[in-house]
Amino acid sequence: MHWTIVWLSYLVFVVVVYYIFRIGREKLQRLPPGPLPLPILGNLPSLSPDIPLDFTRLMKKYGNIYRLWMGNQLVVIISSEKLIREVLPARNFTGRPCLRSIKLAHEMPEVKKGEGCPVGMLFSDPTEDWKSTRSIVHTKLMRPARLRECIAQQIQQFIEAMGDYASSGEEIDISVQCRNFSVNVISLAGLGMPVFNKDGLPIREDLKRLYNSLCVLAEKTGEPIISDFVEFLAFVDEKTISAIISAVKDQNEVFFKLIEEHKKTLDRDDPRDIIDQFLVLKEEGPNQMRDIKAALSEIFAAGSTTTTHSLEWIFGFLAAHQDIQTKLRNEIRQNLDDNYFNLQNNDLSPKIDYLEATIKEAHRCMPVVPLMLPRKVLADSELCGYHIPKGTLVFVNYYQTTQEGYDIPNPTQFDPSHFLDESGKCISPPQYFPFGLGLRVCPGAGLAELELRNLTAALIQRYEFIPANEGSPLDFTPTFGLATHPKTPFKLRVRKAL
Repeated sequence: MHWTIVWLSYLVFVVVVYYIFRIGREKLQRLPPGPLPLPILGNLPSLSPDIPLDFTRLMKKYGNIYRLWMGNQLVVIISSEKLIREVLPARNFTGRPCLRSIKLAHEMPEVKKGEGCPVGMLFSDPTEDWKSTRSIVHTKLMRPARLRECIAQQIQQFIEAMGDYASSGEEIDISVQCRNFSVNVISLAGLGMPVFNKDGLPIREDLKRLYNSLCVLAEKTGEPIISDFVEFLAFVDEKTISAIISAVKDQNEVFFKLIEEHKKTLDRDDPRDIIDQFLVLKEEGPNQMRDIKAALSEIFAAGSTTTTHSLEWIFGFLAAHQDIQTKLRNEIRQNLDDNYFNLQNNDLSPKIDYLEATIKEAHRCMPVVPLMLPRKVLADSELCGYHIPKGTLVFVNYYQTTQEGYDIPNPTQFDPSHFLDESGKCISPPQYFPFGLGLRVCPGAGLAELELRNLTAALIQRYEFIPANEGSPLDFTPTFGLATHPKTPFKLRVRKAL
């Protein structure tokens, strides 16, 4: 008993000294305030899978800027529109962390802690290679004429599929249809061929395998992975890490096959798609294949996942609010002819304010990327009187801005009038920036807006979307990750609109 008391007293003494030392050090460093961390794990045990909700709860206690420790990694969380607008464009806040899961996804185990991922766009620091890759994607993949052609083709396919469902009366999982649309647009622009036909069946089995692997990567890298911050706890994430490694293997095999096919038929004077563009513009060498695969992986994963879930939320909200859907249909029919679907000579944004407001309100009610992607501080910085050391991870709580940052009536209700002024014109308040700000603004923002605007217009013009079970309301409970999606997929029915 005597030695037990001695050891317990010693343990208490060590813990007290630890926290006194830690609190004193943080005050000397002028770090933002935050909850006390545990030894080794930091504040990780206090976080749930619903991280945006956790961050918002902590913001109410510690303010618009506070810190957490994830393992021994310092993390700063930023809330409020004004502060976010100060941080995102700042050069010192444009780095990206290369976490363990990202290293595995890009097959870069040799990257040291604190360094950026040397390939791709999403998780690399803004180096010259990053600028080159981003420029290729922005100027070659995002060509307006080519994108409009791809979108128009897939809108027509979507219209035909909805016509079949309207005739049969079958219920649909709208997420599957939106997935097929967004994946096919990216695949047409990137690979020169779609993945799915009108019936949702894969055109080629290797493309289906590619899509499945990218879905796994998008899902798993968006999950909380403890070993990203405490590597000796890798056994906790064993299933997730194994899934990432397997998906990377599948993805690389398919990309290698597609790239080799393109090499055999490449015409340097007339590149057909983004693979051809990369082969022409990226110098041959040991890193050429690696760079192309990394860029393609991110284009497909980011470009298709976020658009899929954005469309899913839009049609879910419209199905649950028939009065808004009817008003939107009337506005569309007043501005578009009955056969509208070809986008070659059309631009909706100046014509249908209610459509723009509907899309923005869906983004506000359920932001698809609630925390955006984490930033890494590239040099010691000052923010709101606090010292932010080099290497700090920074999360932007965009979710809190969308839920609590607007001075509007009934902020919990879906109502497009939140984005209309007194004359009925669509507005863009300063709190609205779903594609980010500054140097790292989403390069696919223009593509996403074209897809959302024109597919919504074409379908609502022709069809009425209602819950499959009209006596049971749709469940809008979100599942958070890299992209927010409904916990329960929306089951809808389609009717020909009168």
